Amino acid sequence: MPVRQHGAISRHRRIVIWASVAMAIVAISSIFSAGLSPASAYFSTAITKHIIARLGPYALAVARQNGDPRPASARAVKTTQKMALGAVTPSNTVPHASSRPVYLIVMTGNFTVNAGPPGGRAPTGKYMSIIIDAQTFKAIGLGLSNRPPAISLRRLGEVSVLTQYMTN
Repeated sequence: MPVRQHGAISRHRRIVIWASVAMAIVAISSIFSAGLSPASAYFSTAITKHIIARLGPYALAVARQNGDPRPASARAVKTTQKMALGAVTPSNTVPHASSRPVYLIVMTGNFTVNAGPPGGRAPTGKYMSIIIDAQTFKAIGLGLSNRPPAISLRRLGEVSVLTQYMTN
């Protein structure tokens, strides 16, 4: 009966293990480079045309109420409330943020919120974000900033362009 060397077998096992680990890393990297998010494991991140047709006019109405009748761009993504808040307010922690599905709309333009403090200057910004509950279609968050979201919308899910639906 042939005698096997103990070192040769363990070396083979190490090669197989390292190859498996490398394949897992490549698979995970390809998921993130494709723009998928952990949220996409729970629900589809694609926004249907029917919903896009509702989000466009909604975004336009909010933009008009905040001083910009023709925003330069508007994009939306379906994600979770927690991920949306992390993208638009990364320095603020929101303890009640949940994994419920929402639509995050980010518009670029020249916005002025007319609901500032009494006697104070009205807040202005180039980026306006709206978080809409996917079930009730009610706004649950509104943000204004001079900087784009801290996290690319592509990292949250499939991005839909709303600009062509912003007619009224």
